[in-house]
Amino acid sequence: MNDLPAVELQAEDDLAALQSRYGSRPQIRADLEVGAEFYQQWHRRLAETRNRRAEVVLVLLNPQERILLHTKSFYPPGIFRLPTGGVKPHEDLMDALPRETFEETGYRDLDYNYLGATRYVFNLRDRALPFTSFNFSANLPDGRPRIQDHGERISGFSWITKPELSRIAGSLRDLSENWHDWGRMRAVSHEAVLVMLERS
Repeated sequence: MNDLPAVELQAEDDLAALQSRYGSRPQIRADLEVGAEFYQQWHRRLAETRNRRAEVVLVLLNPQERILLHTKSFYPPGIFRLPTGGVKPHEDLMDALPRETFEETGYRDLDYNYLGATRYVFNLRDRALPFTSFNFSANLPDGRPRIQDHGERISGFSWITKPELSRIAGSLRDLSENWHDWGRMRAVSHEAVLVMLERS
């Protein structure tokens, strides 16, 4: 049973618009069996509070072609990941992209390239919750990232090479206990981005 057909339909509209603008890009599907707590958290975001319908994943490269990662004050020690940001229910995807980039990093006026989509399905027994991540890359000017939205609780930044995305994915996948499902989801995202970068 699909809990959110409207969210999935919006994602299809976004994908069609992106294909028209950028051409054909990869779509990677990830079916994840998740626990009740993780499922309920995402169901609240998507269906109850409705504070997002999808997300953008930011693959931001500095002039040395190193990729920006961030961490947050409540993450397990040593965990960094690609910045992401929610797309609001009635927000255009291409409006969410620069807004989230600025809020999380302080960078403006970037030229984005669409890499592809990660199509998740979070499964809990007979329930299925669809969610889409839209992956974008952009080249950054010189200068350090600066946090604009302190409510995000971003506590640090790091830079990695493209091949190191595999290591980051492994660190996320190895998370345990309360972070296990979140880590698996975020690991998929980093693995998908690495595949997409290799194809772009």
